[in-house]
Amino acid sequence: MMNRLFLLLSLLYTTLFGYEYDKLLLKAQSNIFPKLILLDKDISKKVSNNEVIFCIVHHTSDLIKSIKIKKLIENKYGKYLEKYKLKIVIKEFDEIKKDDKVNAYYILQGSRTKIKKVCKIAQKNNIPTFAYDPLYFYTDALISMEIQNNSTIYLNKKALKKYNINFADIFYQIVRFFDE
Repeated sequence: MMNRLFLLLSLLYTTLFGYEYDKLLLKAQSNIFPKLILLDKDISKKVSNNEVIFCIVHHTSDLIKSIKIKKLIENKYGKYLEKYKLKIVIKEFDEIKKDDKVNAYYILQGSRTKIKKVCKIAQKNNIPTFAYDPLYFYTDALISMEIQNNSTIYLNKKALKKYNINFADIFYQIVRFFDE
């Protein structure tokens, strides 16, 4: 009975006050995900004006969280990601379009339908999606990360074929494959 009450209160809290993010995980992902863009062997062909554009995709209720993530990334990398200028944009799910000029999407909490839409656009444009939660792999997100005893970067093996991205060999050595 007590467990049910706790679960009900947790669901009610999340519904009323929004999704709860793990601050340590967000910080780790903000440090690592932008760097992983550079492991795409074709990144030089995908950038425009020598600029990498990293798009944080969020639900309306997560605007402040997205701004904090943007600041974390800017504090880590400044205005450059190695030899490329770094531009971080923030968009709500409904603002994502097929012709967006971005080099990666970092997907925060959202509905399954909206996450899947972003992943389909990324697949058509051969750009990676980084997911806050590995559960987004079920909507074809490509890369995620978890922190338990150590940090683990996961690559969705099934979705990789759909993205048609050729990563550097070192990338495949540092990730764990997620295979349904």
